[in-house]
Amino acid sequence: MRALSTEDLTGANVWRVIRREVFVGLINGMICAILINFVGVLWFGLPSVGYVIGLAMVMNMVVASFAGTVIPVVL
Repeated sequence: MRALSTEDLTGANVWRVIRREVFVGLINGMICAILINFVGVLWFGLPSVGYVIGLAMVMNMVVASFAGTVIPVVL
């Protein structure tokens, strides 16, 4: 948002910014997924439930970071 308001975000570096934000979302999602995986295994007693919840968490974080970056740029 700061780069958009100061007009530092150009067509040349927009893809770099999008890649960086998606990578941060992936790392965030993986950290949360590991924690949630342990909780899912402890709560339900099934590792598969923890894996599904963890995968959903990673996908959610990646899509959220992508949308949170692309929507303001497009608008």
